[in-house]
Amino acid sequence: MSGHQAHAMKKAVLIVTLVASFIAMFPISAHFADPFFTYPFHKDWYHAVLLIWPDHVEARSFNDVAEVSPRSKDAPYTFSVAPDREAWVKEQVRRLPSPNGSASWTIHVKQLGVSRQEIRFELMGDGISGLIYEARPDEIIPLRSRLGGPAGAFVILTTNLVLWGGGWLLVWFGSRIIRKHRTAVSGFPCVAAEKSPQHSLILAGSLLS
Repeated sequence: MSGHQAHAMKKAVLIVTLVASFIAMFPISAHFADPFFTYPFHKDWYHAVLLIWPDHVEARSFNDVAEVSPRSKDAPYTFSVAPDREAWVKEQVRRLPSPNGSASWTIHVKQLGVSRQEIRFELMGDGISGLIYEARPDEIIPLRSRLGGPAGAFVILTTNLVLWGGGWLLVWFGSRIIRKHRTAVSGFPCVAAEKSPQHSLILAGSLLS
C-alpha cells in the first residue's frame, strides 16, 4: 500500500469515526437537554393523566386536578402502575390515540415507595407536552409540566454539538500531550548520542551527582 493510499484510508476512517460518534451522542445529548423542557406545574397548560383499568388504559385530560383526583371509592381504575403490569401498561400506552394524530404517548415510571410513584406521561412528536406527577392508588399530585415545541430539536442538536465537539477536543489535547511526552522521552538518548563523548561523560556525571 502506497503512502497516498494509507493517508486516504486514515482520512476515511477518521470521517466515519467522527460521524458515528456524532450520531451515538444523541441519546446522551437528549438526556442532558431534557431539563430545558421541564417547568414548574402550570395548571393552565394542557395536561393528561393515565387511568389504568383492568383491561385497558385511558389518557384523561383535565383543566383542574379536582376533576380526576382523588378518584371515587368505587372507581374501577387506579393511578398507580403495578410492577407486574408495567410492561403491559407501557404497551397499552404506545397504542393510545393522540389528540392530533401526529404524536405518540410515552410513560416513565419511577418507584418512590410502597404505594408512591413518580410518573412522566407525555406526548412526543414534533414537540413535547406532558405532566410529571406523583401517583398513589387513589390520587395524584402534579409536580412539573413538560413542554417543548419543534424548536426543541435545535436544543438537542446544539447540546449534541457541544458535547461531541468538547469530547473530541479533549481527545485532541490528550493525544498532543501524550505525543509530546513520548517525543521527549524517546528524543533524549538521541540528543545525548549526537554530542561528543566528553559531553556524554559530563552529562552522565551531572545526572549521578
